[in-house]
This record gives sequence, C-alpha cells and structure tokens, in this order.
Amino acid sequence: FFSTTCNMIPVKNLTEAQALDAADGVIDGKFYGQAIQGLGPNGQPLGQGPGSQAPGSKPAAPGWTPPSSSAPTSVPPSAPPSAPPKTFSAGAGAGGGGVVNDAPGLPQWSGSNVRPLEASMVSELRKFNITEAAQSSVTNAVKLLNDLGEAWQNDYAIIFSKQSHTWWMLAREGAVLDLNSAVEAHKKITPGSAKSNATKDKKSKEERKKFPLEKRLCQGIVGQRGAIASTSQQIRRKENGWHSTDHPLVFLFLGSSGIGKTELAKQIAKYVHEDDKDGFIRLDMSEYQSQHEVSKFIGAPPGYQGYDDGGQLTKKLKRCPGAVVLFDEVEKAHPDILTCLLATFDEGRLTDGKGETIECCDATFVMTSNLAQKEIADEAVRVRAKLSKAGQTETETAREIISPEYAQKVIMPILKGHFKRDEFLGRINEILFFLPFTEEQKMHLANREIDKWSKIAKKRHNMEIQWSTDVEEFVVKAYDPRFGVRSIQHEVGRQVVSRLAAAHEEDKIGEGDTIILGIRENEVVLRMGAKKS
Repeated sequence: FFSTTCNMIPVKNLTEAQALDAADGVIDGKFYGQAIQGLGPNGQPLGQGPGSQAPGSKPAAPGWTPPSSSAPTSVPPSAPPSAPPKTFSAGAGAGGGGVVNDAPGLPQWSGSNVRPLEASMVSELRKFNITEAAQSSVTNAVKLLNDLGEAWQNDYAIIFSKQSHTWWMLAREGAVLDLNSAVEAHKKITPGSAKSNATKDKKSKEERKKFPLEKRLCQGIVGQRGAIASTSQQIRRKENGWHSTDHPLVFLFLGSSGIGKTELAKQIAKYVHEDDKDGFIRLDMSEYQSQHEVSKFIGAPPGYQGYDDGGQLTKKLKRCPGAVVLFDEVEKAHPDILTCLLATFDEGRLTDGKGETIECCDATFVMTSNLAQKEIADEAVRVRAKLSKAGQTETETAREIISPEYAQKVIMPILKGHFKRDEFLGRINEILFFLPFTEEQKMHLANREIDKWSKIAKKRHNMEIQWSTDVEEFVVKAYDPRFGVRSIQHEVGRQVVSRLAAAHEEDKIGEGDTIILGIRENEVVLRMGAKKS
C-alpha cells in the first residue's frame, strides 16, 4: 500500500519489498517524483533495483510493471489541498513477517484500509486514539490492533505518525473507511468501553454496601467528615453511572496546611486504582508560577527546547487517562495554567505541545489551596463554641459548620478575587472546606502517630512500647495550626523516637524489651517494663 495526501495510487500488485522501497524512497523527500511513477531511488521499477528487497522477502512477481504516471488518482476528502506529500508503509515489518490476528472471530487489520485524517477531526474520534500505545507508528498500530484481538472491540482507530507528521484513520478489514461512519461508531462507545489504563476491576455493589467508601476514607483521615461525605457522594455517582460523561470530576479542597487535603486525594486514588502508581499524579503548582512554565506543564511546541520531553501533566495522563490528579497549592499557578485547566475541566481533554489530544473525561482532578484558611478556621471555632454552649454534639456536616450563606458571603469573594474567573470556579463540582482539628481529634492524631512507631519498634527490633494518655496530651501541646498534623508528627519524633534511638544506641534497651513511656519534669522519659520471654 502506498499513499500520499495529494495522490492515492492503488498498488495492490506490489510485493512487500516493493512497498517498502516506495516508502523508503519518499521518507527523506528525495524521490517523491519517481515513487509516484512506481520507480525506486535508482530510477528502476520498485523491487527490481539492487538492494531493493527486504531481507527474507520474496522477489518481484514476474510480469509486474510499474503503475503508469497517468494512473487514475483520487484526492482524499479530508486532506487539505496545501498539505505536503506524505507517505508510509504499513502492515509488515522490515523482515517480511506478517501479522497474526489473535481474534479469529473478528476481521483483522492491515495497512490497506487507512486514510489521512484532518487534525480538526481528532477530537471527534478521540476515544479511538492509540498513538501512545503504538509509539506514533502506523506499522506498529496495525500489529498492535491485531495483537489486541477482541480486547479492541472498535472497528476504527486513529494515530498520529511521527514519520509522516500526519493523522491517520485505520479501519478493520471489511469496515467502511468513511469519516461519518467512524464518527457515528465513536458516539456509540459507552463510558469505559474504550481501552484505558484505568483499573478494570471495579468494586462490586455488594462489596461497596458492606464497606461504604466513607468508612474506607475515614480509616486514613482524622476528622473532615463533611469533606469525606461530599467526596464519597460524587465518586458513588460516578461508579453507578449517574454523572456527566462529558466532563471529568473536579474538586477544590480549601483549608490550612496539614489537615488532610492531600491525604484525602491519595485515599481517593488508592480506592480507585489500588496499587497502580500511575493512578495518582501529584503536581506542585508552586513550580508553575511563571508564564514560560506552561510548556513544562503541557509540553513545548515544535521547534522549542524540550519538545521531545513532553509535559509533566500530559505525559503522565497518557499513561493513565483515568488517574486522580492533584494540583497542590493551585493558587500559586500562573493564570495561563488556569486557562489550560479550564479547557481541560470543560471539555474533558487536553492537547499537548505536539498537538496530540489526551482524553481525560474519566480522570478525577483535585486542587488544594490555602485561600480563605483563616476565614474557614475562625468560622469553625465560632460555630463549635456555639454548639458546645448549647450542649449540642458536633457531627461536622459541611452545612453545619460552614453554612452556604457564609461560603457565598465570605469565602467566594476571596476565591473570585484571586482567580478572577467565574467560569473557572463554575466548572468545579465541589468546593470543600477542611476544618481545624478539635482537641479530641488532636489526641487521636497523637495516639495514631505513637502507635505507628510502636508497630515499627515491634517489627524491626522486637520491642514493645507502652504509653498513657499523659504522653498524648503532652505531645498535643506542640500542635501548631500553621502546620497541622505535621507539628504533632515532629513532636513525636523529637520527644519519643529520638529518645528511643539514643537508648538503643547506648544498649539501654534491646530486643525483647518492653519500654514504658511517661512524662516527668515536662519531658518524655523511658522506663523498662517486664522483659518479654
């Protein structure tokens, strides 16, 4: 098969080596005029010149004659008239080996049922895009599709070829190579039916009923019941097909540092993608404060330094289009970055510097910000004091602590003043408020941190650590709202872990020992318990 964007010449009589000669003669642009006449680089008919046969391929069929220069030509309807000539060879490797279809129940793919595709139509067929998987090679695409067999149920695929710098549409043998037919087939794809890197095995309804998402998330997060409940509701809608398939899920987490915003994003990724590391993408937006760093975000355009490196976001989304993406401290990003995000949130796709479109409607985007942290904390303290005075129990629903009226009157003006774009805020599914920890929650955090190190001591050194609530209360005194849970973690490290390490170094404690933590003269002290047998 041999094609150009200006001329389409049927060459079904060519042997594989002759077709390869045609492609090789045109790749560098030197022999285009000869190739369209069926002549190779040496001026002789394709496949008959010295070195014109690929290793292992058959010689030219006797009686074969090159196509006449007056052979009828056709102009693909999707190709721009001004496009430069492009050619490629597909369907066989250099060694002459064919492709075996592993799905005998489905027609196979070959290089004889392809056509150029206008870049403007790529978005209409985005779920057919296999550019990344096929490494931007039409030849690889044909082999990949045959190798996939029944795993690729679609009759069409599209790919951007680096060799010809052109988009191509491939159709399964027997399928109509028609753009309208491909668009109609694309519309019939149900969410999740196209091949993606998202986790294939979804949690069963029975499992979700036994262990609801709220309980799963609460295992790793202290407090923040309102944020957890709202997040779980949105994910549950998505799991059961009660969400928009045209847009990704977008959250904005607001609150001070160290109170669970990042951790909740991690827990969501763990639930959705389990142990798949590609399922969680974290980007520190403080690294994208300048306008020129937009190229680092989505990739540099052609001709600019870093073009081949790709963007930090786009190259990761290609690996897992359904990932949970965390934009940490989004308020620090340059406005041009927010423009990119707005388009992504609105259309569910992102175009990189190479012009390739990444479909990300299945992704979950989480932005965190410290904006309005003082206003959120002050209102939480005020409402909690009011509830306590009235003898009411705090349940921490989002509406109970931060009312919609307060959010609209106080918090939203702060967000609008910073982002300066109502449409950006309007594309967010949920704006969630993370509240400062209560005294009870701080004690829980201290207990959990000491317990973590107790388990480490047991596992690594066969030591047992015991402590009372006095130690937890002492550690909680070091709590700093500016650093949240990190201030408790640091205090446990200074007061507990450092003393255990020093005692171990001096052989005061060792394997099989029981160490009891206590407080004396305003510091943590260690004493020995009964030695383990």
